[in-house]
Amino acid sequence: MADVATEAGVTGPAVYRHFFNKEALLAAAISSGLDEVELAVITAPGAGLDPLVRAVAAVGLRRPDMWVLLQRESRFLSPELRGPVQDQFGRVVDGFSRRLRRERPTSRPRTRGCS
Repeated sequence: MADVATEAGVTGPAVYRHFFNKEALLAAAISSGLDEVELAVITAPGAGLDPLVRAVAAVGLRRPDMWVLLQRESRFLSPELRGPVQDQFGRVVDGFSRRLRRERPTSRPRTRGCS
């Protein structure tokens, strides 16, 4: 937490005033990144997939930490904090999928596994 505080330009106690513990900070970091992706999906300009992909890629370039945290670290969250993060990720994926289906209505979902 001291490193986080230093990076943010505040004291350790200031960080703890906003986040109860490291786990809460992790959940907030993931959630804030997902907020950016969700906004990009909703507000990507124009028709077609190019603006959508550019908008989501821009978030990924701006916030590469978020994907790492989501993929590698979210498993360490307690069920109480993991559930909302998973719900939010589901909303992001659903929004992206809806936009994809709208742009490519003839596309069929790929099944998982070997093809």
